[in-house]
Amino acid sequence: VLSSRQQGRPSGPTGTSKGEKEAAVRLDVESVIWSLRAASSAMWLLCSQLRSLICTFHVAQARCDILGFFFLRCVDWPVNGKLCRCKFQQQEWEQLQKRLGHISLFMFFQPENCGVSLDLAVNEQRRILHFLIKLAAAENPINLKKPRIDRTGPNLIPKWENFVSGIPLSWENIDAIPERGVFDATYMCSMENVRLRVRRRFAGPGLGGWIGLPEEPVELTRIIRWWTVLEAVPQDVIRVLVFLVTDFNSLGDAFSTCDVNGDGKLNHKEFCGQLLKSGFRVGGAGYKAPIPPISLPASPRDSPELHEGRPTTPRRDSAKRKGPGPDGIQKPPLSPGEAKVQEDQAMEALTMVYRFLDASNDGDISLKEFELLQGIWRELWQSMWEFKNHLLECFGSLENAWLVGDRDDSNMLEYTEFQRLCKFRSFNGPVRQIFLYLDKDGDDRIALQEWMLLDGVGVKIQKPN
Repeated sequence: VLSSRQQGRPSGPTGTSKGEKEAAVRLDVESVIWSLRAASSAMWLLCSQLRSLICTFHVAQARCDILGFFFLRCVDWPVNGKLCRCKFQQQEWEQLQKRLGHISLFMFFQPENCGVSLDLAVNEQRRILHFLIKLAAAENPINLKKPRIDRTGPNLIPKWENFVSGIPLSWENIDAIPERGVFDATYMCSMENVRLRVRRRFAGPGLGGWIGLPEEPVELTRIIRWWTVLEAVPQDVIRVLVFLVTDFNSLGDAFSTCDVNGDGKLNHKEFCGQLLKSGFRVGGAGYKAPIPPISLPASPRDSPELHEGRPTTPRRDSAKRKGPGPDGIQKPPLSPGEAKVQEDQAMEALTMVYRFLDASNDGDISLKEFELLQGIWRELWQSMWEFKNHLLECFGSLENAWLVGDRDDSNMLEYTEFQRLCKFRSFNGPVRQIFLYLDKDGDDRIALQEWMLLDGVGVKIQKPN
């Protein structure tokens, strides 16, 4: 509908014939938005389609407008709305909640990992807290993680009080919930304890008012695409996930490898011990095969946009670059002391990830709990695929995008350069998490052969089921 090169840029006909002039006309963002708004009442969408439409716009206000026009036209919004939630920063989402309503936008079927900050003076937000309390009572009382309250809030500097003895049981009655203060918590539920009937009841006539949702859990399971907002995921979890999808054929294969006892559950020793044995280190993911060296094109395309904002220092030969050698991404051997420190760091990271996955706090990770990583991988893969297409649209090739990003001609892409590249072309997505995936050797820099892993997204790196 509207390319990134067209957004926010005035332009007019450049051809000489009438057909060329018509083909050269470009619509501004406002015109496209209002055209879509006029047609919105005639459309029914899936959340995946709405996400693709949102990705077309690179201006934050435009993305918010598109969501506001179309989310009620999504037939699976209460089930899969999290696909679209991931395209908005927390501040943007809070503004959308004020604009469109907390209940309308609430993820009834997938509230996991989405922190809530509720103003109890607002009836709508108090009802959401009541829903979370009732849902926790039906699934597992410990699902509301780190609950706290500022009884006099909202305040500029919150005065948080923790619930030492847990949330009062009387709050299961909505009339007992205080009508003043700010409540803050995160809902986390093990997949084994999910009660789809309860969630469906509240999404329907119980609170959300959504109609047409399947009654039976089997039918709901078929349409749910479990998803995770990467903003809420610790970086160590992303590192472990990158290692698993790189060194194993599938996440199921990784689980089977760690399940030494064959009982369908992973204890701490199995999870940490097997991944350490497989080569996980905080400093980088292992490889089954080295990444082949890649050369830059001899003469990049002659485009003024390609060199916009870049220094004029001549590029050094790629063979002289710092970092990994041409035979693959390898590091020099570590001394015994350094290896011990690195192993301790890896064990600490794996322990944190283990606790993150053990949502039920029973000391074991079941296969269903392990599958939480699948929702994280879906979002990471989708974001990388969108990032790849964004770069191809803006620069024509990944090599050209690399030339623009490597501002200091060091033949390495630092994180600050990576951030600047994303901001330069208004990419909207999890920048840090994509960087962690590409930075295979964990040195906080991306070499060209690491960068070109993006070329395999959708080809060698297939979309998760």
